[in-house]
Amino acid sequence: MPELVDSGASRRALLRRWAAGGTPRAGIPRRPDPTAAAPLSAAQQRIWFLEQLFPDRATYTMPLALRLRGHLDVAALQGALSLVVARHESLRTSIEVRDGVPVQVVGPVTPLPMTMVSPAQLDAERPLADAIAQVEQFSRTVFDLSGQLVEVLLVRLSEDDSIFAVAMHHIISDGWSLGVFATELMSAYADLTAGRHQPELPALPLQYPDYATWLQDLAQQDKFGADLDYWRGVLGDEPPLVTFHPDRPRALEPENRGARVPFTIPAPVLSGLRQLADEVRVNDRPATLFIALMAGFKALLRYYTGAEDITVGTPIAGRNRPEIEPLIGFFVNALALRTDLSGAPTFRELLAREQRVVFDAFDHQEAPFDLVVEHVRPDRELSHSPLFRTAVVLQNTALPELAIPGLSAEYVEVHSGTTKFDVLVTLRQVGAELVGAFEYDVDLYDEPTVAAIARHFVALLTAVVAEPDTALPELDFLEPDERERALAAALPSEPATEPARTLPELFAAQANQTPDSVALTFGDSVMSYAELAAAADRLAQRLRARGVGRGSFVGIHLERSAEVVVAILAVLRAGAAYVPLDPMYPADRIEFMIADSGARLVISHSSLVSTAASGPELLLIDQSPAEIVPDLPLATAEPHDPCYVIYTSGSTGVPKGVVIEHANVVRLFATTRRWYDFGPQDVWTMFHSYSFDFAVWEMWGALLYGGRLVVVPGSVSRSTAEFAELLAHEQVTVLNQTPSAFTQLLRALENAPGTELAVRWVIFGGEALDLSTLTPWFDRYGESARLVNMYGITETTVHVTYRELTRADVVSVAGSLIGVPLPDLGVLIVDPAGRPVPDGVAGEMLVSGPGVGRGYLNRDDLTAERFVESPVLGGRRVYRTGDLARRRADGDLEYLGRIDQQVKVRGFRIELGEIEAAITAHPGVDQSVVLARKDTGGNLSLVAYFTPGDATADAADAEQDQVANWQIVFNSTYRQGHDGAADFDISGWNDSYTNAAIPEEHMREWVEATVAAVRTLAPQRVLEIGCGTGLLLSRLAPQCAVYDATDVSASAIENVRTKIVAGNRDLEHVRLDQCAADELPYDVVGPYDVILINSVVQYFPSADYLTRVLDSVAGLLAPEGVLFVGDVRDLTLSESFHATVEATNAPSAGAAELAPAVRAALDRDAELVIAPKYFEDYVAAHPTLTGSRIRLKRGEYLNEMSRFRYDAVLYSGERGLPVRPKLLDATTTPQQLADLLERDRPAAVLIADVLDARVAGPLAVVAELPRGRAGAAQIRAALADSGGVSPADYLALADRLPYRFEALRRPGGRYDVVVTGWDVALPSIPAARDAEWPDDLVISDPLRVKARDDLVVDVRAHLARRLPQHMVPAAVLVLDEFPLTTNGKLDRRALPAPVLRRNTLEYEPPRTPLEQRVAGVFAHVLGIPRVGREDNFFDLGGHSLLAAQLILRLKQTFGEDIPLGSLFARPTVAGVVALLAGETAAEEAIDLEAEVAAAIESWPAAPWTATPPSTGEVLLTGATGFVGAFLLQELLARTDSRVHCLVRADSKEEGLARLAATFDSYELPRAAFDRVIPVLGDLAEPRLGLSEKQFLLLGRTIDAIYHNGAQVNFALPYRVLAAANIQGTQELITLARTSGAPLHFVSSLYVLGPGDAVDGRVGAPLPAQDPTQLSLGYLQSKWVAERLVTEAGERGLPVSVFRLGRIGGDSRTGACQTSDFFWLLVKASQEVGLAPEVDFAVDLAPADFTGAAMVELARNPAPGTHIYHLRNPQPCTFTDAIGWLRESGWPVRLVALDQWRDAIAAHAASAGPGSASFSVLSLLSANGGLTPLIQFDVDQAVTALDRVGVQCPPVSRDLFIRYLDYFRKVGFLAAPSPQEVGV
Repeated sequence: MPELVDSGASRRALLRRWAAGGTPRAGIPRRPDPTAAAPLSAAQQRIWFLEQLFPDRATYTMPLALRLRGHLDVAALQGALSLVVARHESLRTSIEVRDGVPVQVVGPVTPLPMTMVSPAQLDAERPLADAIAQVEQFSRTVFDLSGQLVEVLLVRLSEDDSIFAVAMHHIISDGWSLGVFATELMSAYADLTAGRHQPELPALPLQYPDYATWLQDLAQQDKFGADLDYWRGVLGDEPPLVTFHPDRPRALEPENRGARVPFTIPAPVLSGLRQLADEVRVNDRPATLFIALMAGFKALLRYYTGAEDITVGTPIAGRNRPEIEPLIGFFVNALALRTDLSGAPTFRELLAREQRVVFDAFDHQEAPFDLVVEHVRPDRELSHSPLFRTAVVLQNTALPELAIPGLSAEYVEVHSGTTKFDVLVTLRQVGAELVGAFEYDVDLYDEPTVAAIARHFVALLTAVVAEPDTALPELDFLEPDERERALAAALPSEPATEPARTLPELFAAQANQTPDSVALTFGDSVMSYAELAAAADRLAQRLRARGVGRGSFVGIHLERSAEVVVAILAVLRAGAAYVPLDPMYPADRIEFMIADSGARLVISHSSLVSTAASGPELLLIDQSPAEIVPDLPLATAEPHDPCYVIYTSGSTGVPKGVVIEHANVVRLFATTRRWYDFGPQDVWTMFHSYSFDFAVWEMWGALLYGGRLVVVPGSVSRSTAEFAELLAHEQVTVLNQTPSAFTQLLRALENAPGTELAVRWVIFGGEALDLSTLTPWFDRYGESARLVNMYGITETTVHVTYRELTRADVVSVAGSLIGVPLPDLGVLIVDPAGRPVPDGVAGEMLVSGPGVGRGYLNRDDLTAERFVESPVLGGRRVYRTGDLARRRADGDLEYLGRIDQQVKVRGFRIELGEIEAAITAHPGVDQSVVLARKDTGGNLSLVAYFTPGDATADAADAEQDQVANWQIVFNSTYRQGHDGAADFDISGWNDSYTNAAIPEEHMREWVEATVAAVRTLAPQRVLEIGCGTGLLLSRLAPQCAVYDATDVSASAIENVRTKIVAGNRDLEHVRLDQCAADELPYDVVGPYDVILINSVVQYFPSADYLTRVLDSVAGLLAPEGVLFVGDVRDLTLSESFHATVEATNAPSAGAAELAPAVRAALDRDAELVIAPKYFEDYVAAHPTLTGSRIRLKRGEYLNEMSRFRYDAVLYSGERGLPVRPKLLDATTTPQQLADLLERDRPAAVLIADVLDARVAGPLAVVAELPRGRAGAAQIRAALADSGGVSPADYLALADRLPYRFEALRRPGGRYDVVVTGWDVALPSIPAARDAEWPDDLVISDPLRVKARDDLVVDVRAHLARRLPQHMVPAAVLVLDEFPLTTNGKLDRRALPAPVLRRNTLEYEPPRTPLEQRVAGVFAHVLGIPRVGREDNFFDLGGHSLLAAQLILRLKQTFGEDIPLGSLFARPTVAGVVALLAGETAAEEAIDLEAEVAAAIESWPAAPWTATPPSTGEVLLTGATGFVGAFLLQELLARTDSRVHCLVRADSKEEGLARLAATFDSYELPRAAFDRVIPVLGDLAEPRLGLSEKQFLLLGRTIDAIYHNGAQVNFALPYRVLAAANIQGTQELITLARTSGAPLHFVSSLYVLGPGDAVDGRVGAPLPAQDPTQLSLGYLQSKWVAERLVTEAGERGLPVSVFRLGRIGGDSRTGACQTSDFFWLLVKASQEVGLAPEVDFAVDLAPADFTGAAMVELARNPAPGTHIYHLRNPQPCTFTDAIGWLRESGWPVRLVALDQWRDAIAAHAASAGPGSASFSVLSLLSANGGLTPLIQFDVDQAVTALDRVGVQCPPVSRDLFIRYLDYFRKVGFLAAPSPQEVGV
């Protein structure tokens, strides 16, 4: 790779320094063992990987050639060569893979062979040319990285003339290195020829492997942190990859074939550039020539592409330390130089910008480029640099001069014929000129294209030197002949002809010609041409009677139907023009269009109009006229009269009406007649709305040629499946589509393989067409239809260009090709100054000719702006399209996008400015901006951002609303009731991390800790505000004399009254009142010694509200009273809390992804969150309160309450002198504190500033967020452990010591421990040290959050009323302020990206009462306000667990069972209603045999032969599962293999921890765990989630594969499970095939069906044949996977298939899996005390036996398939098992199956998803799912394992009870109660 060489020192100066020994060793150490392999540098690793990915290429070959004239001593040259090779380790380096990792290995010093070509071997007629050709061929040497990486060639032209060439691989060399090599080679040669047999070259201070090792150490020590942070700031948002528009599409696997176009920058231009650079200074530093050239190149890219955010690369030498200057090696680095070219800068201004960019980049050049890439864009593309596609190199230090006595040496320019970039510009000074070359990728560009680019580069530089202060868009540097060619191409190809007739006249002629032919169909209705003409005439007469005539405008406001066509024809027949008024448009917009157009009458339908008298005059087409319509003569329009007015989006917020004349439309069909053969045989669809001008082409294309027009109903147009059916049913021949609609249609056709089409023309328009999307069409239909792309716009009458498309275009053409202008139109492409641009350059399209419309109705200003006279075209009238395009060398136009804010979404042209104007018109909005962003599916969606205005809301009303909202929530929550203990109703207490109920044990701990804290205050007279369900009241009130309680929820008060207080003598004194916290009853007067406000204030609406409440209750305190404000959310930890929630829910997210999510969560937090400072300030200002204690909560469980909340204890009373504490430092452990208290009995102790271990991790994560560098693994590690001591460890000492313990919150996640005796009163307890709380974090503002949310909803509704549906943004975000660039402009890149889902306004409400009830159940389960009838349950956030909840809710509501699989098949409200009505779910019928055939179709032919490796290493999948854990344990115990375990994790440490945790959970010993190697991946991902490199290395590492992993889910359908279970198996087969490793596959006995048995019994294991009875998607996927494995065995792969039956636990310890269906069945039976009386064998094979059997059976694998059945040959009956369950103390009774099912269904409904009954119910099939279909013989191969000590113990009483004991121990089965044991 060429590089920009440092200009501070020449090669000669370096040689002098080397010779003088003046190169110090500046800190790079030598590696300890020079003979050991060294790591690769990051850059070397990239090249190594690319060589593995794209082998056998010369892309990275570095050639150097020297012409040697004079007597050449070949022996001396060979000797010099050997000396240089011996001196540099790089020249003896090869790359090897060791332990799966590539390393560099230095070989011994041996002579380097030199290939010799004698003069006799050259072409005698042209020896020099032949020699050069051989050198060029030599420069393309392809290296094997594991071998010699240097080759040498000597071509002898004569005795005194030779060419010496060397080729090195880039992995050991770079451009500087070639100079070092040449210099040392010639120096040593000179010494040898002079008789100095030991040439004197100074010793090298180190070698390249030392440097690579040092570089790796720096990276591991994070020494590049500051540089990486800089690059993240510059490149972190993934800058666009700007390049010159290619002539051909980019290949997925580029060949990297390169060529060069030379050019020269003349001396005057060079001199001018130097002078300009010197004049431009930033911080008194002048620019450089390189900066000027880079700025010029970026200006050229801007000129060609219109881009203003441009990143160009440049290689740099990377020799920034003196000790590496004399080395040969791969030191070159690269910089990505990103520049903002916006704002039309002059070249002088651009130079200043570029100078800052370059200087800043060079200040941060230390970080290796590949580390930068990984840091800012880890998902890199391997086919090119991920940050730039073009580069510029100024070689401003020449290669060293070579002066050798008796020999002259000069460099020969050679090129390897490769390139690494789209375009690379290389420049070097030769004399007074700059000589350069454009190196380009020949697979992307043609030579003429690049030659033009080079020519324009020189012309642009010449222009900027002459006019440096002219704005870049104003520069004119085209040659006159180029300008003339551009103008000539812009003219129409034939003169226009003046149409003589209008559209109704042409239609009348066609109707007379074919009166009986069918003209129009809509559904079942059919109209002939004569009937259509007559209907139109009748309606025209009605219009005429109403005064409609020539020059009138008539609105058409009808649903899609035949009536629309009749109405259009009638309006035109009456001489008027029509104005489409689509009923889908908002009423406001329709009213505007009527008023603006001046439509005197509107044709509509009675179903579409209101009964209000106001509005335009209406003609209702469905109502007969009241009077007889006279037959009056109809007016006749002229060709240049208006035909229609179509309104398009307007940038000012006002739609604009485009007036199109009859002549415009008539000539459209006349000028396109040369291409199209439309006729009576054709059937057209009118697919598009008649308000979209594509419908003009559809309608008249059929009716002017005698064809049939099929009007597509609106509902069909929105359903691609129905539209596909219509195309086939109607035998449509001409199809017109927008590309986005056609893409959806293709998907529908793929799902309907039998659909036969008659289409012969497909015409695209309306938006840009990506040619690659047409591949599925050509694959299926070939060339049966002709496909045409026609660019056009409303203002130029539908179509402007024509380009027929072929399969070859799809493969070979880049970009959106729109072809050539229609013959009577011209297209001129101009730059921003209105000047023509040459071929290849992007510019705005101007359209001229008779297709250009009249202009905008009533908008003369806008018409004058867009419809202009072009001075360069001699005053021709043109329309400025605002579209960006370029003309290719072959004359075709390529569409490139928009130059303004206009976008195309689903074919609709939208002015973003109109949406912005509509948003800003809302009174609550200040500013707005709308963007078109691509969603996750690649579709364009609108996103709106706005800042709120200064609207002031009534605070009191807002507070009341908020309180009322919470009141509704709590009433609803508490009204549902609770079936548990009355005093422990925890309804509504949900976990913020999962939104599931907080575990009961967590809640019990929280309640007891709070009660204990209050009891320490010795309460007797208590007021509790917000008593909720009575959790505190029920425990505190019995010991109190007075207990008054209030709550805002009437349901809560009623529940406490009836369930806790009523009938309880200990609570007769309890008073209950329903009221808000700030509205206590008048007779609540106190005094109270304790006032409780626990876990309530977060629901208060504002700080003012809280202060009012505190003020009111503080006055009710007794003189020594305490105000206990408990469970307060800590605002100083709010960011930490949200960071923890987001990180928990997105475990694969790094800091960069988490930061915006946390910011958004903070912004939408609607609760009152309070910093401790608030309470401290409140007490300080209060007249009677004397102090506060901010106490942390006691609790061992980690949850949001124990970590992020506190209790504020505010107390009154006289301040006494505090007890003087003994001070201890933060290192004092809880045990040391306990020892001190027991030993010294101090009165008080204070431990200051202890780091809180419960929040240290979240705080560490928050610290990483602004840096954005931490990966997911670091985030997870920080959360897991960031030091500190849990306050619970100190507080727990209160259980054994007679002291009061407090942990008092301090800033920064720290706390003070205060210990006092119980005799010390609160005012005398030592205070915590003064805390400096942040002043800006005191209390949050829930009303602001609510106001913003309400405003977003209101703005959405506002837009829906004003804009058509396609213009309503898919997402609306409110921001405090818009981000700005350093220039003060809106920074669009910094606007947050929302999660784009389908447009939420596409809502179809439930239609029937049943649908409404089902929708209510959906909404309840999903927790959302509304659900439409076609909304998908899973798209709205549903998942498997929620699906099971939905099934139960539906059963409770309707009493009907719906199979879970049916919900997956019909996951909508309408689908569930159909299921409730008895319809069968439309489950996909899957041909599993066809699935297998399709999968193996692409496999290589048999036989598969590969030498089995012998590495002692195996791969295991599914090791974190139950069977996988035991298989791993047996592999470790029975073999010496190292086991690579595929595991999902973010780091190897986490992966190993997951594996270890699995072992621990099943009580497996971790012996030999050091042989376990985590492989981070995922079965469901391509290549198992590994990179190509990792997958390749894994195959070289292992000698066996144990495939046990799968996605086990009995609810999910086959298609969902296929990724992991089938594709994952495919990847492992590929791995086995390419590596030769045998494949051992773990399957299931339950993949076998009746067809695999004889008389219901399966004998010897054979391949599975009968999948017909497999209904579960999981078993279907396992059947296909197993068949693939057996097919691989048939092709010669060594394959074992282990079919497992039911698996028990560990026969030694009883450890079992709790998720197995059998044990869930047992637990469900225990839950209800009933078991089903069924007859099936409990054939539980112990897991340890199963693992051992598989390991032993897999020994000595042979080619072919070997199948084994692993089940327990000595089962017990289910009745036996239930008997042993009863014997163990659980009273379970056998009942009929139906009775048992009813019992567990009832229990599941009440206990919910946490119960075993719930899980079992969702897994049972309709017949109970407990009756086996087939029986199995004993597999003799398995029983024969006795000989190696592997025996399967029978299912005996002792073994079964061992399992039960384990379940009792781990809590899976609750211990039997004493009453139960006694049964």
